[in-house]
Amino acid sequence: MFPCSMCRNGFKKMLIDFPIKSSGREELVIYICEIHNEVNKSLNKEIFDCSKAIKFWGGEPLKK
Repeated sequence: MFPCSMCRNGFKKMLIDFPIKSSGREELVIYICEIHNEVNKSLNKEIFDCSKAIKFWGGEPLKK
């Protein structure tokens, strides 16, 4: 999936540290957003507001 061994190994570790959450669509979208933000933190990039993830990626906004 990742040709770069550094990225591949980092992703494997991330899956151990942050096991997949997928009891429903909203939870999976939030999980993917949080994983994305973990990578962004390591790259010193902007953090995405995960409460807006469903609307951003299509679908209804999250209910709080």
